[in-house]
Amino acid sequence: ALVDVPSGRRWTYAELDARANRLAHKLQGMGVGPEVRVGVCMRRTPQMLVGLLAILKAGGAYVPLDPQYPSERLAHMIEDSGLQLLLTQASLLQVLPIPAGVQTLVPGSLEEPISAAQAANPQVAVDGDNLSYAIYTSGSTGKPKGVMVRHAALVNFVASMAREPG
Repeated sequence: ALVDVPSGRRWTYAELDARANRLAHKLQGMGVGPEVRVGVCMRRTPQMLVGLLAILKAGGAYVPLDPQYPSERLAHMIEDSGLQLLLTQASLLQVLPIPAGVQTLVPGSLEEPISAAQAANPQVAVDGDNLSYAIYTSGSTGKPKGVMVRHAALVNFVASMAREPG
């Protein structure tokens, strides 16, 4: 089970999956699909995990943005990655350098009942060549550089970890 630290409530993996599916359906309705990059700037909470899973389930690619990074670094990463949508938390909206043209989504209360249609896995055609996520390195020039990771590379990594953890 997963524990939501602020509330102390435990989520089962089925609840986590249903919450991610509900958000994935919403993201698809907003145009998220293969090769669409979605920023995630959230504190490390179960809601962040829901956001990451939802982006992947919608067929999109996530771009993690640490809310503790300096504003200039975040601004560069948002612009360079070509984000059109940013998942974040209400408490971070006022401090993030969100440029015009980038939509923000603060996932609503996750305590609402989830319908069977919302809890179902979304339908999306994704293959190994599609982007799964993009991370930014520090860059040798001091400017962060994006590294694009495809689904096939992610599957290979996870398979290697399953064979030989660590």
